Amino acid sequence: MAISNLTSIVSRVIKEEKIKEIESQKGGFNFASKVRDIERELDKNGLEHISKTMQKLKELFGSYLKDWEYNNIEQQVRYNVK
Repeated sequence: MAISNLTSIVSRVIKEEKIKEIESQKGGFNFASKVRDIERELDKNGLEHISKTMQKLKELFGSYLKDWEYNNIEQQVRYNVK
């Protein structure tokens, strides 16, 4: 079982004010629970699940995030998951 810290990484990269903005624009969007669900899957499946995790994050946030933000998240997750 891996420890990815995905939720805290996403929070650090995206920043709280941007998360709140995305939540309000999407209406009823619950960032924390959705990312925690993705994190549990990643922690269970480990390194080979990172690309699937990034795809799920892209589906979740869509164009609200820039490519460099997704790349930053992926780089930090790869560092944490062994």
